[in-house]
Amino acid sequence: MRDFVNVLVLNEQGQALVFEREGRGPNILTWRLVSESLEDDADPLAAVKQALFRQAGLQSNEWRYLGSYTVGSYLPARVGHFFVAQHAQQIALPNIPGRARWVTMRDLRYALLDGRLSAISHAMTVSIALLTMLR
Repeated sequence: MRDFVNVLVLNEQGQALVFEREGRGPNILTWRLVSESLEDDADPLAAVKQALFRQAGLQSNEWRYLGSYTVGSYLPARVGHFFVAQHAQQIALPNIPGRARWVTMRDLRYALLDGRLSAISHAMTVSIALLTMLR
């Protein structure tokens, strides 16, 4: 298991980018953020910028660091580095499985409560962003 980066991506309208995928069970959809495992000694900010471009075809000049946290109880523990990219702009086509969607912040809040953000590190990224910088 490797350390990783997650990013909550916001467009000019304040909508959040999610990738919708089939979850466990029929008619269950889950949402994921842009996320990527880090190579050893990789710079988290540089890695997350590359992941945003590679996976979503987006770039942003406004980045906020939300913190780094140990995730999971296994050893060695993984460290997640969490970011927000604001005012993201499309510059290429997305390259990730699943349907990319822009959702409202209200929908994103509900997704925290109903389990659509099923990866705990993605839920943490959104929660920290909502608590510290978004209203």
